[in-house]
Amino acid sequence: MTERRILLVDDQETVLDAVSFRLTLRGYTVATARDVVTAQEVLANQIIHLAVIDLCLKDRTFQNDTSGFLVAQALPSSIPCIIYTAYANDETARRAFEEVKARAVIAKQSSTASEELVAAVDRVFAQDVPVNFALTIQSTVDFAHLAQQLAVAASPGSRVPDAADLRALCQQLFPAALQVDLAPLFPAEAAAEQGQSGAQLLQAQELRRHGKAAPVIVKLGPRDELMDEAERCRLLQPYIGGQRLARLERLAVVRQIAGLVYSLVDSHDGQALGTLTDLLRRQDDTRVVSDLLRDFFQQTLGEIHQAVRSVPLALGEHYTTALHLSVSKLNAALQGLAPHWLTQRDLRLGDLVACAAALAEQRVINPVLWAFPAGSLRREEAVVRPVTLCHGDLHTRNILVDEGGQFWLIDFARVAESHALRDFAELESDIKFRVLAELSRPERLALEMALLAPTHWDDLYSPQRLTAPLEHWRQVITTVRTLVVEQLRLTGDLRDYYEALFWHTLNLVRLRTVDPQGKEDALLCAALLAQRLEQWPGGHLASELEGHLSNLPPISGESRWQRFWRTMLGI
Repeated sequence: MTERRILLVDDQETVLDAVSFRLTLRGYTVATARDVVTAQEVLANQIIHLAVIDLCLKDRTFQNDTSGFLVAQALPSSIPCIIYTAYANDETARRAFEEVKARAVIAKQSSTASEELVAAVDRVFAQDVPVNFALTIQSTVDFAHLAQQLAVAASPGSRVPDAADLRALCQQLFPAALQVDLAPLFPAEAAAEQGQSGAQLLQAQELRRHGKAAPVIVKLGPRDELMDEAERCRLLQPYIGGQRLARLERLAVVRQIAGLVYSLVDSHDGQALGTLTDLLRRQDDTRVVSDLLRDFFQQTLGEIHQAVRSVPLALGEHYTTALHLSVSKLNAALQGLAPHWLTQRDLRLGDLVACAAALAEQRVINPVLWAFPAGSLRREEAVVRPVTLCHGDLHTRNILVDEGGQFWLIDFARVAESHALRDFAELESDIKFRVLAELSRPERLALEMALLAPTHWDDLYSPQRLTAPLEHWRQVITTVRTLVVEQLRLTGDLRDYYEALFWHTLNLVRLRTVDPQGKEDALLCAALLAQRLEQWPGGHLASELEGHLSNLPPISGESRWQRFWRTMLGI
């Protein structure tokens, strides 16, 4: 797209015709509007580079009519404006420059108004319109298909993006490039599971006058979501240091979609990028994985965890709000999957997974009814707990890894102050249900029971041993928990961590990116987590089963509550 497009807003038809004629002769493409509503419709439906706005759009005989400022205030930051008014005075100019960052104020009554306006338009296009009209785009991505993928995430009633939007975004995102080469960041199958918002990730390389620039990551998605992500990214970036920084370089907005450019500090040209998901699936050396996780947390998030503070927090309310989890969303997900989870108070373990006869008869709590008894969130008092700034979406697909083992954290859409255990619980849940999506149900039960055995942060390794490769994964996940202790310096019991895991696990049931098998696995593990939380001191199951402990021979090295858990599941 090489057209230079202007929105001209004026309530007088004669002005629209005369100014449009002059600007068209100058080579510009002009869209016109006579009122605020029409102007906003043009902005929503056409690609615009500059706006020329009259102030009096309701009553031109009334000097205090400044409704044109409403149009100017609604402009994205990438669209500069010129105020063209019959009421040009010191106060109008002050408001224009200070409130809407106008690039010029032109008085209509001037004898040279038309020439001044055309000159101002030429100057603003040359200096302030952040569009690379000469950019050549080489892409292995079909823009029409990519626009369709982005359209899935468009809000109801909004304009559907098209290939022209994507070309216009590239012209803004790469202002200094002669050419940009675009390619998918991940293979199609990996891209499909990358996120839930509908945003798309590309890898881009610019050709500039002095040669090729280092590759960058481009994220495309809904306008409001990416603008919000840019703000959240700025919150987190001062804390992310060293060589593991994905730095936000540019934001561009075109109609209903936006684009972000992230540079990967210290990345090496030519090294293929993958995700931590890929690395974990192919790397079976526990020490290598544990060392990488430790390096990642220390170098990427370590400084954030030094700023932990304590505030009253009710975990159920906190996590359901942060994860956008509700009983209505769970009900909708379960109606076609497993409706009995909506009514049965507890379930026989043998009905959920093939297991030994003695274990099969044990009952487990229905996690949906445990979380939402009587259709509303379970009541809980706020307790003083650690909070800090969190990434908020710390899964293995948001950690990029290159061939040399370097890593970068991306996707800052959910950065916020939150429960300090949130990122760790999210990462553990992602490893268990995304990386280990192919585990059989009995394997998942064995791994989850081993992971639920510890009760205190200073005793994270349970005495039970698992067969390979489950033992590898138990040690990897235990490394994540060990990092909680190292990063947050926690002591005491694990109850809050198990509850954080519970909400992340239950949340998987309502996500469209999780298949039915994965949702059923999540329900099983959520049931075990709810059972574990209920047996904690103070839970009614703890009191009910306390007497059974004296009848069970202890295992060497087993804590009282590991023994309790063994009692509960009859093993």
